[in-house]
Amino acid sequence: MHESSFAVIEDFRDRYLKAGDKLKIVDLFGLSRGDKPCGHLFQEDSWEYKAVSVKKDGWDKKLKADVVISGQTVERSERFWDLMEKVGKVINDGGYLCIIVASSGAYGHDGDHYRLNPDSMSILAGMAGMDIVECIPDRSTTWWNAVLIAKKPDSKVTPEVIGD
Repeated sequence: MHESSFAVIEDFRDRYLKAGDKLKIVDLFGLSRGDKPCGHLFQEDSWEYKAVSVKKDGWDKKLKADVVISGQTVERSERFWDLMEKVGKVINDGGYLCIIVASSGAYGHDGDHYRLNPDSMSILAGMAGMDIVECIPDRSTTWWNAVLIAKKPDSKVTPEVIGD
């Protein structure tokens, strides 16, 4: 994760996660030489933090999380649509996703394949089966990052009464 993204993740943490709640938090990384997980931001005793490299085959198998965070991983995935589908399966119902994706700047090096604009975030959320909570353009860097915060709907379905 870029250094500039730590502040974005910290803001997400402060606004959406509650200290004391028992949460499993997964930090997806691993598609860039300079990736830095952000476990130092998730030190609450009731939070279980795990950094997971998406380079490893089967990273998504048997993995469940209440929160998935990721910075600068989606644009480096050759098939980001597959990545987002896997992310959707990893997140528990009612769970959150916070991803940061570059929408500007040079690419083609270090495995960079894509630039995604903020208006593309609804597509990413849909690929993961999630609803957009916020899509924030972050213009504080040369990458003009797009920040997606999404929530997976609860699967509790109210049964419909048919006839009397």
